[in-house]
Amino acid sequence: MKKRFLSALLLCAASTASLPPDVKAIYDEDTDLVKRAEKGDLEAQNHLAYNLTTSGSDSAWKEGFVWLKRAADGGHVPSQFAVGKTYFTSKRIPHDPQQGQAYLTKAADANLPIAQMALASLLADDKALKKYAKASAFWANRLLNNAKSSESHKKTAQDILDSLKNG
Repeated sequence: MKKRFLSALLLCAASTASLPPDVKAIYDEDTDLVKRAEKGDLEAQNHLAYNLTTSGSDSAWKEGFVWLKRAADGGHVPSQFAVGKTYFTSKRIPHDPQQGQAYLTKAADANLPIAQMALASLLADDKALKKYAKASAFWANRLLNNAKSSESHKKTAQDILDSLKNG
């Protein structure tokens, strides 16, 4: 028992030893959260990603994005939205609209109103590619008919649909 505990401690120390000091400090702050995240707890992964990405340092942000993607790939819907949005808006990773749209679509398919609104808006704004008008209308209608949508979401959906009609 004692040997197993010491082995676990050494393994844990070795795995964080190579981390940048700012990242290691965040990991050391809440070891229980890190353990749950490592075991596949999607909420813990999302929470750890938040702690890292909001710390202010580039190395912690990059480590946080890895955790955010892990949660998104595991099916955590808010993380899917966050990853999708990041591919469109972040200056810390390469702009990748295809990846962004793929993650936003996962979140929108799971009925997350903000993801449906983001997709409808993004697709409606791409005036150079008229082929996206149908996809934009699809997501705007899903948002309009989503029971989870707020009145503000529904107004945005209606505005998008109106702008597509008036072209």
